[in-house]
Amino acid sequence: MPTRHRRKSNDRPHTPKRLTPEQESARRKAAFAAIRALFCLVTQPWQSCQHGYCRRHHCCIAEAGPGACLKRHWPLLTPAEQKAAHFDVIDGGPQRQRPQTRTEWSLRRFPPSNFVHG
Repeated sequence: MPTRHRRKSNDRPHTPKRLTPEQESARRKAAFAAIRALFCLVTQPWQSCQHGYCRRHHCCIAEAGPGACLKRHWPLLTPAEQKAAHFDVIDGGPQRQRPQTRTEWSLRRFPPSNFVHG
């Protein structure tokens, strides 16, 4: 009895396995933004922010965009609090969010100094 060959579905377009450098850079930027947002959720930098808007709305939205409060707040944390925040981010923050991409998953394990300074 001859075997039947399965046809590939047309709803899944052919995509290359490797990303272009532009696509990889865009994914890294998106992953960095997501990780900064997780650090903001974990450390709550708006509590020590000078901007009244951030303190009132309990979110990090400053003139430099999300993460600006985090940059000012990070040196005020003790090393133990920084380490605990890093482990919380690896776990996905208070809501245990899963990483959106493999890039984000791997970048969450890098030291926090990569994310809080820029």
